[in-house]
Amino acid sequence: MAHKILVFYGSYRSDRMGIRLANFIVARLRARGDTAELIDAKDVGLPMLDRMYKEYPPGSAPRAMEALASKIRAADAFVFIVGEYNWGVQPGLKNLTDHFLEFEVRIALSFPEPLQLAERRLLQLRGGATPTTFANA
Repeated sequence: MAHKILVFYGSYRSDRMGIRLANFIVARLRARGDTAELIDAKDVGLPMLDRMYKEYPPGSAPRAMEALASKIRAADAFVFIVGEYNWGVQPGLKNLTDHFLEFEVRIALSFPEPLQLAERRLLQLRGGATPTTFANA
């Protein structure tokens, strides 16, 4: 059974290296029959958080935010490519995920780091609001 998997990446740096890992993971997921899509915070281009998606009246959220919210709701799982940035998540990735509460209890993977750090970073992304299944590879 194919799964809908979103792969999130959040570095805005011009010489970013993690994008290679993100593209590799998308390609491997597709090769095994899953529907995988790279969500690159730099390409999505959401502004710094002023208003969360849920705070917009229906139909009035910015187009990019509305499109991403639909993808998040439809996804079966998420993969976060999380590089270290001052002991935290890249600001672009954190900003992107802060716009949404649509990350319900679903599988979340974090690459590449020890599980303890992955848990800390995913909690930063989630705001610690609800449980997540943590795994790393």
